[in-house]
Amino acid sequence: MLDLACGNLRFARFAQSRCPDVRVWAVDNCDDLLRTGPNVRYQHLDIAHVLLDEVDLARAIKAPACDLCVCFGFMHHVPLPQHRAAVVRALVDHAAPGGIVAISFWQFERDARIMAKAQPLSDPGDYLLGWQDRRDVRRYCHSFGEDEIDLLAQAVAAQTQEVERFSADGKTGDLNRYLILRRT
Repeated sequence: MLDLACGNLRFARFAQSRCPDVRVWAVDNCDDLLRTGPNVRYQHLDIAHVLLDEVDLARAIKAPACDLCVCFGFMHHVPLPQHRAAVVRALVDHAAPGGIVAISFWQFERDARIMAKAQPLSDPGDYLLGWQDRRDVRRYCHSFGEDEIDLLAQAVAAQTQEVERFSADGKTGDLNRYLILRRT
């Protein structure tokens, strides 16, 4: 399994709790959040810098073809459409034939409470949001519309088949949109 932008490895731990022998290739640049365990290979990689430097992300990731490639809680921090497409392509490139790619897309524009705190930027869907109710810390976040997810799915349509889309998470159950693809 490839866990791109793995953060604190929460999903990897969940996967290993269901299938203890699963091998995880975890990629991120937040070493201080990690508590690696058995069958976890961690690669320190600043994905944002790779994208900004226009390096091929798929080649920068040192992982074999995997039956499952995931990217949760990260796409909303990727500021440009072409960089978002590069992330999706890298996930698909690392999926084995028949493998599954699962990606979450935050849709926080659906939550009035979040939007009350959001500072809009020039492009649609782009905002600065506070971090954990701190007024002095702001971070870039993008809220995805269904049309943007359509475009990302279309960008890899020659190599994938869409399996499912669904909404989940948050009090309303619709703050994240999940895209599930199968590598053909």
